Amino acid sequence: MRLFSKIAVTMATTVIAGTIASAAAVAFVFVPQYLEMDRTAALNNAQRVYDFLQHELATASSYAGDWGHWDETFEFAKNLDKGFIERNLKQDDLQTIHVDEFVIARRDRTIAFEVRADRAPDAAPVPFADLKAIPATQWHDFAGNVSRETRVGFSSTPAGPAIVATTAITDSNGNGPSPGVMIFVRLADAAFLKSVHEQTNLEFSLAPANAASNQAPNTARIGRSQDVPVTLAKHNGLTEVGVMLHDVSGAPSFTLRVATPTRYAQMIWVAMWVTLAILLVVGGFVGFVMFAFVQRVVTAPLEHMIAHTRRIAETGSLDTPLSLKRTDEIGALANAFDGMIGDLRQARRQLQEQSFVNGMANIAAEMLHNIRNALSPVSTAVWKGRESLKDVRIDRLQQAGLALAQSDIDAERKANLADYVGASAQHIFERCQSAQTEFEAIAALTNQIESVLNNHDDLSRGVRHVESIAVADIVTDITAFARQEPFQDVELVVMPSVAALPQVTAQRVVLLQVLGNLFLNALQSIGRAQASPGRVVINGRDLGDQIELTIIDNGEGISAERMPQLFNRGFTSRGAKGTGLGLHYSATSLNAMNGSIKAESEGSGKGATFRIRLPVASRKDKVA
Repeated sequence: MRLFSKIAVTMATTVIAGTIASAAAVAFVFVPQYLEMDRTAALNNAQRVYDFLQHELATASSYAGDWGHWDETFEFAKNLDKGFIERNLKQDDLQTIHVDEFVIARRDRTIAFEVRADRAPDAAPVPFADLKAIPATQWHDFAGNVSRETRVGFSSTPAGPAIVATTAITDSNGNGPSPGVMIFVRLADAAFLKSVHEQTNLEFSLAPANAASNQAPNTARIGRSQDVPVTLAKHNGLTEVGVMLHDVSGAPSFTLRVATPTRYAQMIWVAMWVTLAILLVVGGFVGFVMFAFVQRVVTAPLEHMIAHTRRIAETGSLDTPLSLKRTDEIGALANAFDGMIGDLRQARRQLQEQSFVNGMANIAAEMLHNIRNALSPVSTAVWKGRESLKDVRIDRLQQAGLALAQSDIDAERKANLADYVGASAQHIFERCQSAQTEFEAIAALTNQIESVLNNHDDLSRGVRHVESIAVADIVTDITAFARQEPFQDVELVVMPSVAALPQVTAQRVVLLQVLGNLFLNALQSIGRAQASPGRVVINGRDLGDQIELTIIDNGEGISAERMPQLFNRGFTSRGAKGTGLGLHYSATSLNAMNGSIKAESEGSGKGATFRIRLPVASRKDKVA
């Protein structure tokens, strides 16, 4: 499959997968959460109304307890003194404590005294006004003659729903015998229900207990002190919670029904479909733009370079350059490639011309060996550059862009998405910077190859460029190239003594190739020995008219029988993979520069040490 096809399939798959994943996330993660939010909201609303009614019950119970265990009430219940009525049972007094009817009943349920708060002729009816005895359904039999217990509940009375609070009458110390039972009545009429609605701002109703839902109750803690069974039902976009209320005898009397709109579920489904539609539309548009961009900027130039390389491989012709007119990293790579091909073309011409000259085959072999050494890190640098760009993902950036494209996005989320887009752009920028570094390394390596070729060109014409060189600069260049090799566990240590070495007289390109050969041999030796961790140490000594540069590795070492032939042409420890030219070239080149090389090793598996000596540059050479 072509690279463009892979990118197209990957991006399309990413958009589709992202859309499906978004839908799945909404359906399986957010929808249940929003349904639970609707359920929680309904229970919370039911609790608010229930708590309000319980507060009213507690208030009625408190007033009933205070009046029922009061000395004046105790005496009044015995003799029905009119002074008590005039002092305590005025209309304002009863309205202050929210009592619509005040009743004193004997232990046999007969009504001894009854008065209503609203005594106007057109006043609303009260439950016990025309009765001689309290109905059994509204009565609680307090055990014994003395009891401070207060019972309260919602009762269904002839006058409608009412809060009824009752207690056995005692004196202030709780002593008896009790002359009867005191009953407070507060009507739960339309005005009462309206006040509850205004206080809670919720829709609710009271239905007789025999009209309650037949659904099995779900237990939920909507009371403040105990779990209260509730029923939940959904219809017409509402969640209705039913709570059972009880009368003074503890029997069910009314069902409180609180209705809450299911807003969250409706919102999430609408948001999901709108989001999916936007994702598909914007994802398709962004995908089309990215396809066109990648095709034009990346895959088309790479395909052109591949086709050009194949033509060179098929025809062997180095005369046609790539000629990509670009200023980015791919353009730099193409220019470096053209430069390398041009140098190779020139080298081929020179090799062809010099093939007739006796001894030039040796020069050609050495040149190709050095080029191979210089090309070795190129593949690694290309791989690193490709790896730097491999994990550049745009799917989440696309999703952020889709979200930003929504018109109803709030400012905070928009700011967060903008920050995320900026961070993603920074990440892509850093990856591109890393790839640029690797392409620059490739360009530097191709420049080194060009220097090798130019040096051999000069050598073929008998020209040698001898100059004063700082060894530390050469070592720095070599270690930089060496780190491009795929030896991640090898530690390169340059001792401070190297920087203190005086300048030497040598050919820069040749010395660069010699040290490069030794570094590459050390790294390969460590790799074959599988030394972990690998280590290469570079040290230096000033010997007066010479300097000594030492390269020490902990690789596979050199056996005693191989030491005499180590610098011979064609000798190699790498078998079929080796050329046997590197150490031979290094030795002959150092001799030509009035230097020397020496190898030391304690045996196989014990590492190796190479000592290079070069003449120190004279004052005249330094000035030159």
